[in-house]
Amino acid sequence: MDERRRARAALQGQIDRERLVNRIAQHIRQTLNLNDILQTTVTEAQQFLMVEQAFI
Repeated sequence: MDERRRARAALQGQIDRERLVNRIAQHIRQTLNLNDILQTTVTEAQQFLMVEQAFI
């Protein structure tokens, strides 16, 4: 059971990371402004990591 739970948690983590990358990619496609792209990336990473600050 523990192995199954770990596998499920790992899969959910991978799904979450893929969703984050997809959200960032969608925002990048909407603008060519580098500052907007970087700000969006930082904001999304902060939300995903549940931190107040992130630097890219």
